[in-house]
Amino acid sequence: MLPSAIVIFCTDTITPRIAYMAHWMGQYLFGKPLTPVVSSGHEPQQGDEVVFYGESKPAFPCLFIPAHGLLHQQGIQAQQTDMGQWQGLPTFFQTTGGDLPFDLPAAVFYLISRYEEYLPYTHDMYGRYPHEGSLAFRQGFLKRPIADEWMEQLKELLKQRFPHLQFASRRFTYLPTYDVDMAWCYREKGLLRNGAGLLRQLVTGQWADAVLRLQVLAGRRPDPFDVFNDLDKLHTTYQLKPQYFFLLAPKNKGYDRNILPHKPRFRALVHRLANRYAAGIHFSWQAHTDSSFEAEQAQLAQIAEKPVNTNRFHYIRMWLPVSYRQLLALSTPITVDHSMGYGSINGFRASTCTPFFWYDLEAEAATGLLIYPFAYMEANSIFEQKHNPEQALDEWQALYSKVHAVGGTFVTIVHNHMIGTDAEGRRWWQVYQSFLQRNFG
Repeated sequence: MLPSAIVIFCTDTITPRIAYMAHWMGQYLFGKPLTPVVSSGHEPQQGDEVVFYGESKPAFPCLFIPAHGLLHQQGIQAQQTDMGQWQGLPTFFQTTGGDLPFDLPAAVFYLISRYEEYLPYTHDMYGRYPHEGSLAFRQGFLKRPIADEWMEQLKELLKQRFPHLQFASRRFTYLPTYDVDMAWCYREKGLLRNGAGLLRQLVTGQWADAVLRLQVLAGRRPDPFDVFNDLDKLHTTYQLKPQYFFLLAPKNKGYDRNILPHKPRFRALVHRLANRYAAGIHFSWQAHTDSSFEAEQAQLAQIAEKPVNTNRFHYIRMWLPVSYRQLLALSTPITVDHSMGYGSINGFRASTCTPFFWYDLEAEAATGLLIYPFAYMEANSIFEQKHNPEQALDEWQALYSKVHAVGGTFVTIVHNHMIGTDAEGRRWWQVYQSFLQRNFG
C-alpha cells in the first residue's frame, strides 16, 4: 500500500505548471498523481513524508527542492540554462541550499513541454524545429532520457530520506512501430506511374530494376517492399506487439507517395494489419495545407472498421502548439500521438522515454493528448546520420540500453520500404533482425 501522506508543498500558490509536474512526478514515482498543497497555514502531521518545493526551506523536516522560478511564471520567455552536474548527470536551472543542486521539476517541465520550441527559431529544410537548436543537442545529452535518469536518482534520494516509502515498479517496454509510406514499390501504382518509372529506369540504365518491375507487374516476382508477412513472423518469434501507421493521402503530391487509399488491394492490406495489430493514421504532408485531417482519419476508420485515435505526422512535420491542437480539435479527437522525436537525428527530443500528457504552454493547461516519444528511426541512420549498418545497430543498441536502464518505453520506427527484399533493403532488414535477436531472442 503506497503511503497517502506524500505531499508537495508550494510556498505561495499552486500554478497550472506546478500541478502538472506534481501529476507527472507522482505517476513516475508512485503510479498515481501527487496533489500539491499550499504551505501557508498548513503544518504536516507526524510521520508525513514531505517534499517541499519552494523558494526557501521550511522549519519542518522535508526533502527540499528550491524553486528556480519557471513553474511560477506565466507566458513564454527565453530562459537562462546554466549547466551543472548532479550524480554524474548534466543539469540546468541551478539552485542553492536544497537537497538537490538544481530545480528538477522545472528542468523536466522545460524539456517535456518543449518550451524551447515555443521560442523563435529558424526552421529546417522541411519547415520543422531543428534538433541543432535544442538544449539537449547543444549540451550533449540528446542520446539519453535525462528526465528519467534524474527521476531515478531522485528515487534513490527519497529512499534514503524516507526508508518506508514504496515506489511503483517500472517495467521496460519495447514498442516497434512501422510507417507504411509506400506499401509496394511497383504494385498498385497504375499505368501512368509505372510507365514513367520504367522509362526513367531505361533512360538511366537501371536494367535490373526495369526487369524486376516488369516481373512484379506480371506476377512472377514479389514486390520488393512487401515484407508484411515476414514482419508477422518476426512479431510471432519475438512476441512483439507492434503498431502500424498508414499514410492515406488522397493524391500523390510532394512527399506523399503512398499507394492511393481507394485501391482494393491496399485497402485489404490495411484492413488485415489494422485488425491484427494496433493501427494509427500517418497524417500526410499535404494535410497541413488542405485540411484533410478529418478525411484521412475517417478513411482509415472506414477501412479498419474501428475508431482511429492515434497519429504520427508524416516526415515528423509538426509545430507546437498548432499541430497538437489540430489533433484534439478533430470530430473524433486524436488522443495519442507518436510524433515526438526528430526526423533528422536519433535521440530523445523531449529527453524522456516515458509517455506523458502534452502541456499546452500558450494555454497554460494540461491536455488529454498522450505523447509516446520515439528514440530511433532507421531513416535517420540511413539518410541523415549516414550510418553504415554496423553503426546503425550500435546506436540502436545504445539507445535501447539507456531506456532499459530506467524501465522506460522504447519506441522505434521502421519503414517497410527500407527493409525490403532488394539488396539494399536486405542490409537494413539484417540490422533490424540482429537487434531483435540480440535483445529478445
